[in-house]
Amino acid sequence: MRYVALLIVASSLIPTVRAAQPLEGVAAVVNKEVIAAAGVRAITKEAEEKAARELSGDALRNEIAKIRLTAINALVEQKSAESGSKKSK
Repeated sequence: MRYVALLIVASSLIPTVRAAQPLEGVAAVVNKEVIAAAGVRAITKEAEEKAARELSGDALRNEIAKIRLTAINALVEQKSAESGSKKSK
């Protein structure tokens, strides 16, 4: 029973890629620092809105997924660099 509850909680943290719904939960964890999905959404909002004006259907979903992935990767790189500079001090 505990495993089912853990699975439900864990699966609720996985963001879904849908144009109409914002991300929720945790986007990534870097060296014990959380990158909130809301933070990703905040920095991708304009690019997603532009894509929504220009695309639809699968093309839109794919573009939003690329936009979000690029943002997450950039934030992970940033957190990693910050973590590295903190360790070297």
